[in-house]
Amino acid sequence: MTSVMGVRALQLHRALLCLGLLALLAAPEPCPAQVRALTLAQMQRLIKIHAPDDLVAREVMTRGLTFVPDSALIERLVTEGAGKATLDALKERIPRANLQIQTQQGSHVTVDSSDMGPVGPEGHIILVGILAGKHTVTVRHDGYTSKTVQISLAANETRNLPLSLDWAGGYLTIKVSRPGATITVSGLGTYHNAITALAVQPGQYQVAVTQDGMKAESRTLEVVAGQQANLEFSLSPDPDYVQNGLREATRHLDGGDPRGAMQIAQRLLATHPADGAIEAFEARLYLQSQDYGSFYHRATQALLDHGTLRFVLFHEHIGLAGDDMHRALLTLTSDSLSYDAMAAPCKYQSLNVPLDGIRNVQTTGSSGGFFETHHLMQGTFLLHLVIKDPDNPKAKHPIQLSFAAPESRLVNYNNEQYISSPIGSKQELDAIAGIIQKAAQRNGN
Repeated sequence: MTSVMGVRALQLHRALLCLGLLALLAAPEPCPAQVRALTLAQMQRLIKIHAPDDLVAREVMTRGLTFVPDSALIERLVTEGAGKATLDALKERIPRANLQIQTQQGSHVTVDSSDMGPVGPEGHIILVGILAGKHTVTVRHDGYTSKTVQISLAANETRNLPLSLDWAGGYLTIKVSRPGATITVSGLGTYHNAITALAVQPGQYQVAVTQDGMKAESRTLEVVAGQQANLEFSLSPDPDYVQNGLREATRHLDGGDPRGAMQIAQRLLATHPADGAIEAFEARLYLQSQDYGSFYHRATQALLDHGTLRFVLFHEHIGLAGDDMHRALLTLTSDSLSYDAMAAPCKYQSLNVPLDGIRNVQTTGSSGGFFETHHLMQGTFLLHLVIKDPDNPKAKHPIQLSFAAPESRLVNYNNEQYISSPIGSKQELDAIAGIIQKAAQRNGN
């Protein structure tokens, strides 16, 4: 019973208060014309007597206002005790504007201490429906000096506000003596060829530079705010790079992959363009692929660049029962020609003669039937070398050596041994004879 009476008393009090408010609002204002809209003075009196927040808000929404609220007025009414519903109703009647802020990508924007979010990759953020009036705009970004400005927006205005931030860190520039280098900077990532005035945070950075065929280098540098930090790398050749690459190429060749071997050789030449060892390996590949024009060109260049050419052939012996032969190695350099019997029984186990000691180089063979001097099957040819005896330069008779092409074999005919070479072997022997002749001519023969 008591609680019911309390509720009725509260309802009666609220009704009397509403009647009082209506009488207050109906009181004449010190202005010449009576208007139905709510005046600022009326609102301030309602707030002062602690009228219910929802009632004041409803009056604002239903009756309208005789004044135009702005953000400054809102702040003042907050200090006078205006409730949230009243303030929200007033804000709905504040004229609005649009604001586009242009600044660094990834910056964070606040307006009157309210977070407006990050700036996208396009470099601007668009704020629609900002209350007209004065505002404080702040832009922040890691590594940059924050910027704060005061602006005033008019009703229905669309404002473009550029706020470029000043970099608060340092700058990094790295140069490398050769193009094609890979530069890795700790905490920043990987770059190619060079880095020019890269904006970075102050601190220490580890810089590593790598490049095919060159020795890797690594250094540490300090970047100071407001300053340019510079590093220059002059890479030196890696002495193991070519040897390791040629070993890999040889494995490809021995494994039946000449194309893969050629790709490795060309990659090596891209970083070491005048390396005789690489050029000699390429010449070997061209010879095996029967590209004799490319072989001659590459072999010539290899000798000019102090490379070494090696040819495994069959050394031919003439015996009572016909021809015999064994594998042998001819080695040609820019100044000498050497012979190695490869541990086979031979009158000459090894010879080394200067290029000016070469008297004659030619390719001979059968031209129908059997060759009279040597026991050769039709279509088989020999490479003949006539050289000075390196152990007896004054000897009356020079040393003569004859060689059959790789893949040659011995066949028995009428109880005698004959040499038989595969088709096309003459071109291979001609190519080898040509490069030996070229080297000898260059040395004055």
